[in-house]
Amino acid sequence: MAEELVSGDGGGIADGAQSAAGANMNGIADTPPTDDGGQDSGGIADDPGAPSAQGNEADKDAGKASAEPEAYELAAPEDFPLPAENLTSFTAKARELGLSKEQAEGMLHWHKDFHAAVTGAMRQQENATLQGWEKEIQADQEFGGSHWKDTLSNARRALDVFDPDGSLRAMLRETRYQHNPAIIRAIARVGKAMNEHDFVGQGGKGGRIPLEERMYPNM
Repeated sequence: MAEELVSGDGGGIADGAQSAAGANMNGIADTPPTDDGGQDSGGIADDPGAPSAQGNEADKDAGKASAEPEAYELAAPEDFPLPAENLTSFTAKARELGLSKEQAEGMLHWHKDFHAAVTGAMRQQENATLQGWEKEIQADQEFGGSHWKDTLSNARRALDVFDPDGSLRAMLRETRYQHNPAIIRAIARVGKAMNEHDFVGQGGKGGRIPLEERMYPNM
């Protein structure tokens, strides 16, 4: 029996030799062959399929190399005049996120289309608001309709006196609040009161000159 154990092909738990049939039946003390014919340097708890430490470091180095952002500069589309500082910031962020130039250009064109859609929606909303204001003031029985010319005249009279440098009128034009019914009513009432009380502002503007002053200017 001992002779059979010594001369057999099965191999023991401490044997290094393997038979053709038992080639995959290594024990915990066996040294499994490596692909290149050398010995496996891993320990008994190592995963034979795990990469070596050197392989891990190489993978890390390759990852670092691939993570380097691509150097490129973007140009804004001709129909999208993006400010230079905004374009620079956008380009830097795209490179930071690892986007290629083609991907960054795609995002830039998407931003252009999105901006156009938002701007168009805002313009439509503004037009709807202005139309609503016009409808409201023209339906006002005191200020609109047949009284509209008097309303404009009274409002402009008040602005001539109380806005001599034109700054208030500039603000009203810029914000479109010169069409707001509440603003129109308030300023027109001031101008109407000035007219009724013969109010004379700086430089003689703002109302009618009383009859006695026109007849006797030296008094």
